[in-house]
Amino acid sequence: MDKTVSFIIPSYNVEKYIAKCLDSFIEEDLLNYIEVLVVNDGSTDQTSFIARKYEKKYQNVFKVFDKENGGHGSTINFGVQHASGKYIKVIDADDWVDTKELSNYVRKLQEVDADIVLTHFNTFDIKSKTIIKHSLRNVNFGTNNSLLDIMRNFNDYDECLCFHGITYSLKYYLSCNIHLSEHVFYEDNEYSTFPFYKAQKIVSIDTTLYQYRVGDVEQSVSIQSRVKRLDDEKKVIDNMLDFYKKYVNNEAVLEYFNMKISRVLVSHWITCLLAYSDRKAGKNRARELYQKLNDLPELKKTVEKKYMLLRIASNMHMSFQSFMNIIEISKKRRFK
Repeated sequence: MDKTVSFIIPSYNVEKYIAKCLDSFIEEDLLNYIEVLVVNDGSTDQTSFIARKYEKKYQNVFKVFDKENGGHGSTINFGVQHASGKYIKVIDADDWVDTKELSNYVRKLQEVDADIVLTHFNTFDIKSKTIIKHSLRNVNFGTNNSLLDIMRNFNDYDECLCFHGITYSLKYYLSCNIHLSEHVFYEDNEYSTFPFYKAQKIVSIDTTLYQYRVGDVEQSVSIQSRVKRLDDEKKVIDNMLDFYKKYVNNEAVLEYFNMKISRVLVSHWITCLLAYSDRKAGKNRARELYQKLNDLPELKKTVEKKYMLLRIASNMHMSFQSFMNIIEISKKRRFK
């Protein structure tokens, strides 16, 4: 029986988490319709051993691949080449899916024919145990939309236009001929941006599948990790700028890429200007990147005010935490 969806599970030293992740896919009525590809990225712990227990018990569902360490992007690149489902969905091994929603997700995928499928997702804070739903709003579920349609109603889609909310048609993704950056963090920005450059059919479905674990200081999204991995983020930004120059060729794509790249740029500048221990070196790094935008006027226009604001905050010796507190206050006032 043809598989509806291939789940790719990037896995590196996740022996504490992977059983919960893989358990979440075990729904007897669905096993003929899904495959779960565990891509072990050179782990030195029991990750592969644990995953192979599932492979042995559910041979038609779980497949384990051991490869040399190449980073998160390399596991996705590898998984895509070994997938057989109509759709692909990446679930990190320290996250999981809502098993109760899995049936709904698979059934709705069987009902649509799209290049890209968008869904809701939840974040789960491991410290506070708080669950926050990130939702598609005011959208026509099950209806094909163009990227232009999405951009006209961007706020309704914004929260889910990310790694955790995206499913791709395997055939379509392969046609994009995308090779994600390897040996770096933050390549998920490439994953949630590049394939949109020629998408014709984008469909939203009303299901909340992905459960994203947050609140861990070791995660790449923590400020400690961002400072440590600033060079990784810079490499991803450079790749995104190169892709932008090569493939952005119409108004909707321009607007989408401006939005996605500007957010990575601002995140990078916040780290450089407010969290980097050597403030002078941080300013120089931020300035050099800003100057690279001189030949991309539309993108520069999108970010220039935010860049200037961050430079002012840095000159005032504002701390990262103080700046983020101000941002949170402004958000609350805006949504009152």
